[in-house]
Amino acid sequence: MILIKGSKRSDLRIAVFDELIKRFQKCHDEIWEGGKKDPATAFDEFSKLLMAKIYDERFTPAGEEYKFQVKYNETPKDVAEKIKKLYERVKEKNSEVFKIDIKLPDKVIFEIVKILQAISLRSTDLDIKGRAFEKFLGKVFRDEYGQYFTPRNAVNFMVDVLDPDEDDIIIDPACGSGGFLLYSLMHVIEKISRRYREDQDSLNRISWDFAHKQIFGIEINDRIARIAMMDMVIHDDGHSNIECNNALLSYEEFDKRRDIQPNKYSLVFTNPPFGAVIKDKNILRKFELGKGRDSQKNRNIIY
Repeated sequence: MILIKGSKRSDLRIAVFDELIKRFQKCHDEIWEGGKKDPATAFDEFSKLLMAKIYDERFTPAGEEYKFQVKYNETPKDVAEKIKKLYERVKEKNSEVFKIDIKLPDKVIFEIVKILQAISLRSTDLDIKGRAFEKFLGKVFRDEYGQYFTPRNAVNFMVDVLDPDEDDIIIDPACGSGGFLLYSLMHVIEKISRRYREDQDSLNRISWDFAHKQIFGIEINDRIARIAMMDMVIHDDGHSNIECNNALLSYEEFDKRRDIQPNKYSLVFTNPPFGAVIKDKNILRKFELGKGRDSQKNRNIIY
Protein backbone atom coordinates (compact mmCIF):
# COMPACT_ATOMS: atom_id res chain seq x y z
CA MET A 1 0.00 0.00 0.00
CA ILE A 2 1.26 3.47 -0.94
CA LEU A 3 0.22 6.29 1.36
CA ILE A 4 1.47 9.81 0.78
CA LYS A 5 1.57 12.93 2.82
CA GLY A 6 -0.10 14.97 0.10
CA SER A 7 1.17 16.33 -3.19
CA LYS A 8 1.03 19.83 -4.57
CA ARG A 9 0.97 20.82 -8.23
CA SER A 10 4.74 20.62 -8.66
CA ASP A 11 4.97 17.18 -7.04
CA LEU A 12 3.11 15.20 -9.70
CA ARG A 13 5.37 13.76 -12.35
CA ILE A 14 5.06 13.44 -16.12
CA ALA A 15 4.23 9.95 -17.40
CA VAL A 16 5.73 8.19 -20.42
CA PHE A 17 3.62 6.33 -22.99
CA ASP A 18 4.16 2.73 -21.82
CA GLU A 19 3.60 3.67 -18.20
CA LEU A 20 0.36 5.50 -18.98
CA ILE A 21 -1.01 2.57 -20.98
CA LYS A 22 -0.19 0.20 -18.14
CA ARG A 23 -1.83 2.46 -15.56
CA PHE A 24 -4.99 2.87 -17.67
CA GLN A 25 -5.19 -0.88 -18.22
CA LYS A 26 -4.58 -1.60 -14.52
CA CYS A 27 -7.44 0.74 -13.62
CA HIS A 28 -9.74 -0.96 -16.10
CA ASP A 29 -8.81 -4.42 -14.83
CA GLU A 30 -9.44 -3.32 -11.24
CA ILE A 31 -12.92 -2.05 -12.13
CA TRP A 32 -13.73 -4.85 -14.57
CA GLU A 33 -13.08 -7.43 -11.82
CA GLY A 34 -11.97 -10.14 -14.20
CA GLY A 35 -15.15 -10.10 -16.26
CA LYS A 36 -17.77 -9.51 -13.59
CA LYS A 37 -18.67 -6.21 -15.28
CA ASP A 38 -19.42 -5.52 -18.91
CA PRO A 39 -16.27 -3.88 -20.41
CA ALA A 40 -18.17 -0.77 -21.50
CA THR A 41 -19.75 -0.42 -18.06
CA ALA A 42 -16.30 -0.70 -16.53
CA PHE A 43 -15.11 2.01 -18.89
CA ASP A 44 -18.03 4.24 -17.83
CA GLU A 45 -16.89 4.01 -14.22
CA PHE A 46 -13.27 4.58 -15.21
CA SER A 47 -14.30 7.69 -17.17
CA LYS A 48 -15.95 9.16 -14.07
CA LEU A 49 -12.80 8.71 -12.00
CA LEU A 50 -10.53 9.95 -14.78
CA MET A 51 -12.62 13.11 -15.14
CA ALA A 52 -12.41 13.63 -11.38
CA LYS A 53 -8.63 13.28 -11.57
CA ILE A 54 -8.38 15.78 -14.45
CA TYR A 55 -10.74 18.19 -12.67
CA ASP A 56 -8.60 17.99 -9.53
CA GLU A 57 -5.42 18.80 -11.47
CA ARG A 58 -7.04 21.61 -13.42
CA PHE A 59 -8.80 23.43 -10.60
CA THR A 60 -6.59 22.89 -7.54
CA PRO A 61 -5.03 26.30 -6.74
CA ALA A 62 -1.25 26.55 -6.87
CA GLY A 63 0.31 25.55 -3.56
CA GLU A 64 -2.68 23.51 -2.36
CA GLU A 65 -2.73 19.73 -2.01
CA TYR A 66 -4.59 17.61 -4.53
CA LYS A 67 -7.62 15.66 -3.40
CA PHE A 68 -7.22 12.77 -5.85
CA GLN A 69 -4.74 11.09 -3.53
CA VAL A 70 -4.54 8.62 -0.66
CA LYS A 71 -3.09 10.45 2.30
CA TYR A 72 -1.66 8.99 5.47
CA ASN A 73 -4.24 7.24 7.67
CA GLU A 74 -7.08 7.71 5.15
CA THR A 75 -9.43 4.77 4.81
CA PRO A 76 -11.07 3.65 1.56
CA LYS A 77 -14.25 5.34 2.78
CA ASP A 78 -12.41 8.63 3.37
CA VAL A 79 -10.88 8.56 -0.11
CA ALA A 80 -14.14 7.55 -1.82
CA GLU A 81 -15.97 10.46 -0.20
CA LYS A 82 -13.37 12.91 -1.50
CA ILE A 83 -13.53 11.52 -5.04
CA LYS A 84 -17.31 11.53 -5.11
CA LYS A 85 -17.28 15.22 -4.13
CA LEU A 86 -14.87 15.92 -6.98
CA TYR A 87 -17.11 14.01 -9.36
CA GLU A 88 -20.13 16.05 -8.26
CA ARG A 89 -18.34 19.11 -9.60
CA VAL A 90 -17.70 17.27 -12.88
CA LYS A 91 -21.43 16.51 -13.11
CA GLU A 92 -22.31 20.14 -12.50
CA LYS A 93 -20.19 21.22 -15.46
CA ASN A 94 -21.24 18.34 -17.77
CA SER A 95 -24.71 17.44 -16.52
CA GLU A 96 -26.06 16.23 -19.88
CA VAL A 97 -23.40 13.51 -20.21
CA PHE A 98 -22.22 12.75 -16.68
CA LYS A 99 -25.59 12.15 -15.05
CA ILE A 100 -25.08 8.99 -12.99
CA ASP A 101 -23.22 8.75 -9.69
CA ILE A 102 -20.09 6.66 -9.25
CA LYS A 103 -21.22 3.10 -8.57
CA LEU A 104 -17.94 1.52 -7.50
CA PRO A 105 -17.20 0.16 -4.02
CA ASP A 106 -15.02 2.36 -1.83
CA LYS A 107 -12.18 -0.17 -1.99
CA VAL A 108 -12.06 -0.04 -5.81
CA ILE A 109 -12.07 3.77 -5.84
CA PHE A 110 -9.26 3.63 -3.28
CA GLU A 111 -7.19 1.34 -5.55
CA ILE A 112 -7.76 3.49 -8.66
CA VAL A 113 -6.62 6.60 -6.82
CA LYS A 114 -3.44 4.79 -5.77
CA ILE A 115 -2.75 3.84 -9.40
CA LEU A 116 -3.16 7.37 -10.79
CA GLN A 117 -2.24 9.65 -7.91
CA ALA A 118 1.49 10.13 -8.61
CA ILE A 119 1.25 11.20 -12.27
CA SER A 120 0.04 14.41 -13.86
CA LEU A 121 -2.40 13.91 -16.72
CA ARG A 122 -2.34 17.64 -17.34
CA SER A 123 1.44 17.98 -17.64
CA THR A 124 2.12 14.80 -19.59
CA ASP A 125 2.85 15.45 -23.27
CA LEU A 126 -0.32 15.77 -25.39
CA ASP A 127 0.82 13.23 -27.96
CA ILE A 128 1.76 10.68 -25.29
CA LYS A 129 -1.51 10.85 -23.37
CA GLY A 130 -3.55 11.05 -26.56
CA ARG A 131 -1.94 7.94 -28.04
CA ALA A 132 -2.20 6.11 -24.74
CA PHE A 133 -5.89 6.91 -24.41
CA GLU A 134 -6.63 5.91 -28.02
CA LYS A 135 -4.79 2.61 -27.66
CA PHE A 136 -6.58 1.84 -24.41
CA LEU A 137 -9.90 2.91 -25.90
CA GLY A 138 -9.43 0.69 -28.94
CA LYS A 139 -8.71 -2.34 -26.78
CA VAL A 140 -11.76 -1.86 -24.59
CA PHE A 141 -14.31 -1.04 -27.28
CA ARG A 142 -12.99 -3.01 -30.25
CA ASP A 143 -11.47 -6.14 -28.78
CA GLU A 144 -13.88 -6.52 -25.88
CA TYR A 145 -17.06 -4.75 -26.94
CA GLY A 146 -17.14 -4.78 -30.74
CA GLN A 147 -17.38 -0.99 -31.17
CA TYR A 148 -15.39 0.48 -34.05
CA PHE A 149 -14.45 4.08 -34.73
CA THR A 150 -13.19 5.80 -37.87
CA PRO A 151 -9.57 4.69 -38.45
CA ARG A 152 -7.20 7.38 -37.27
CA ASN A 153 -5.13 7.29 -40.46
CA ALA A 154 -8.31 8.07 -42.45
CA VAL A 155 -9.19 10.87 -40.04
CA ASN A 156 -5.71 12.34 -40.29
CA PHE A 157 -5.79 12.17 -44.09
CA MET A 158 -9.14 13.96 -44.33
CA VAL A 159 -8.04 16.68 -41.92
CA ASP A 160 -4.84 17.20 -43.90
CA VAL A 161 -6.81 17.46 -47.17
CA LEU A 162 -9.27 20.08 -45.87
CA ASP A 163 -6.49 21.80 -43.94
CA PRO A 164 -8.52 23.69 -41.29
CA ASP A 165 -7.17 27.04 -40.12
CA GLU A 166 -7.62 29.26 -37.08
CA ASP A 167 -10.56 31.11 -38.69
CA ASP A 168 -12.59 27.96 -39.41
CA ILE A 169 -15.61 26.90 -37.38
CA ILE A 170 -15.89 23.11 -37.42
CA ILE A 171 -18.67 20.65 -36.62
CA ASP A 172 -19.05 16.88 -36.74
CA PRO A 173 -22.78 15.97 -36.46
CA ALA A 174 -21.97 12.30 -35.79
CA CYS A 175 -18.74 12.77 -33.89
CA GLY A 176 -18.42 9.37 -32.20
CA SER A 177 -15.26 9.43 -30.10
CA GLY A 178 -14.34 12.86 -31.51
CA GLY A 179 -11.53 11.87 -33.88
CA PHE A 180 -12.22 14.53 -36.51
CA LEU A 181 -12.57 17.23 -33.86
CA LEU A 182 -9.42 16.21 -32.03
CA TYR A 183 -7.26 15.94 -35.13
CA SER A 184 -8.61 19.26 -36.41
CA LEU A 185 -7.69 20.83 -33.09
CA MET A 186 -4.19 19.38 -33.18
CA HIS A 187 -3.78 20.38 -36.85
CA VAL A 188 -4.72 24.01 -36.19
CA ILE A 189 -2.64 24.27 -33.01
CA GLU A 190 0.39 22.99 -34.90
CA LYS A 191 -0.15 25.64 -37.59
CA ILE A 192 -0.59 28.53 -35.20
CA SER A 193 2.37 27.33 -33.13
CA ARG A 194 4.53 27.93 -36.19
CA ARG A 195 2.79 31.18 -37.05
CA TYR A 196 2.98 32.73 -33.58
CA ARG A 197 6.05 30.99 -32.20
CA GLU A 198 7.56 34.29 -31.06
CA ASP A 199 4.31 35.60 -29.53
CA GLN A 200 3.29 33.26 -26.70
CA ASP A 201 0.40 35.45 -25.55
CA SER A 202 -1.23 35.41 -28.99
CA LEU A 203 -0.56 31.68 -29.33
CA ASN A 204 -2.26 30.91 -26.01
CA ARG A 205 -5.25 33.15 -26.71
CA ILE A 206 -5.88 31.90 -30.26
CA SER A 207 -5.44 28.25 -29.24
CA TRP A 208 -7.91 28.64 -26.37
CA ASP A 209 -10.46 30.47 -28.52
CA PHE A 210 -10.28 27.87 -31.27
CA ALA A 211 -10.63 24.92 -28.89
CA HIS A 212 -13.52 26.39 -26.90
CA LYS A 213 -15.42 28.44 -29.48
CA GLN A 214 -14.81 26.96 -32.93
CA ILE A 215 -15.07 23.16 -32.59
CA PHE A 216 -18.43 21.45 -32.14
CA GLY A 217 -19.60 17.84 -32.07
CA ILE A 218 -22.95 16.08 -31.83
CA GLU A 219 -23.21 12.45 -30.67
CA ILE A 220 -26.47 10.62 -29.98
CA ASN A 221 -24.99 7.94 -27.70
CA ASP A 222 -24.20 9.30 -24.24
CA ARG A 223 -21.52 6.67 -23.61
CA ILE A 224 -19.69 7.59 -26.81
CA ALA A 225 -20.24 11.29 -26.09
CA ARG A 226 -18.40 10.77 -22.81
CA ILE A 227 -15.50 9.26 -24.73
CA ALA A 228 -15.40 12.28 -27.04
CA MET A 229 -15.44 14.61 -24.05
CA MET A 230 -12.69 12.69 -22.32
CA ASP A 231 -10.52 12.59 -25.43
CA MET A 232 -10.84 16.36 -25.78
CA VAL A 233 -10.23 16.91 -22.06
CA ILE A 234 -7.13 14.72 -22.13
CA HIS A 235 -5.90 16.97 -24.93
CA ASP A 236 -6.78 19.96 -22.75
CA ASP A 237 -9.77 21.48 -24.55
CA GLY A 238 -13.15 21.94 -26.16
CA HIS A 239 -15.14 19.21 -24.41
CA SER A 240 -17.91 21.62 -23.45
CA ASN A 241 -18.97 21.79 -27.12
CA ILE A 242 -19.87 18.10 -27.38
CA GLU A 243 -23.67 17.94 -27.67
CA CYS A 244 -25.23 14.62 -26.62
CA ASN A 245 -28.21 14.66 -28.95
CA ASN A 246 -29.65 13.54 -32.28
CA ALA A 247 -28.15 15.64 -35.09
CA LEU A 248 -31.36 15.19 -37.14
CA LEU A 249 -33.42 17.20 -34.66
CA SER A 250 -34.35 20.84 -35.19
CA TYR A 251 -31.78 23.41 -34.12
CA GLU A 252 -34.17 24.65 -31.45
CA GLU A 253 -33.82 21.32 -29.63
CA PHE A 254 -30.06 21.63 -29.09
CA ASP A 255 -28.52 23.03 -25.92
CA LYS A 256 -28.63 26.82 -26.28
CA ARG A 257 -25.25 27.14 -24.56
CA ARG A 258 -23.52 25.66 -27.61
CA ASP A 259 -25.30 27.91 -30.09
CA ILE A 260 -25.52 25.24 -32.82
CA GLN A 261 -27.01 27.09 -35.78
CA PRO A 262 -27.49 26.62 -39.56
CA ASN A 263 -24.90 28.09 -41.94
CA LYS A 264 -22.51 28.77 -39.09
CA TYR A 265 -19.77 26.30 -39.95
CA SER A 266 -17.04 26.56 -42.55
CA LEU A 267 -16.06 22.87 -42.35
CA VAL A 268 -18.08 19.71 -41.66
CA PHE A 269 -16.19 16.51 -40.92
CA THR A 270 -18.25 13.37 -40.31
CA ASN A 271 -18.59 9.64 -40.80
CA PRO A 272 -22.34 9.13 -40.24
CA PRO A 273 -23.87 5.79 -39.16
CA PHE A 274 -25.01 4.74 -42.64
CA GLY A 275 -26.69 1.54 -41.49
CA ALA A 276 -29.04 3.19 -38.99
CA VAL A 277 -32.75 3.24 -39.78
CA ILE A 278 -34.79 6.37 -38.99
CA LYS A 279 -38.38 5.64 -37.92
CA ASP A 280 -39.38 8.88 -36.21
CA LYS A 281 -41.95 10.47 -38.56
CA ASN A 282 -41.36 13.90 -37.05
CA ILE A 283 -37.77 13.64 -38.26
CA LEU A 284 -38.55 12.00 -41.60
CA ARG A 285 -41.01 14.66 -42.74
CA LYS A 286 -38.29 17.31 -42.39
CA PHE A 287 -36.18 15.77 -45.17
CA GLU A 288 -36.91 15.50 -48.88
CA LEU A 289 -36.41 11.73 -49.16
CA GLY A 290 -38.06 11.05 -45.80
CA LYS A 291 -41.47 12.50 -46.58
CA GLY A 292 -44.26 9.96 -46.71
CA ARG A 293 -42.09 7.09 -45.48
CA ASP A 294 -42.38 4.97 -42.35
CA SER A 295 -38.62 4.48 -42.13
CA GLN A 296 -35.50 5.53 -43.94
CA LYS A 297 -31.81 4.64 -43.82
CA ASN A 298 -29.47 7.49 -42.98
CA ARG A 299 -27.60 7.22 -46.27
CA ASN A 300 -30.62 8.46 -48.21
CA ILE A 301 -31.52 11.46 -46.07
CA ILE A 302 -30.73 14.83 -47.60
CA TYR A 303 -29.77 17.48 -45.08
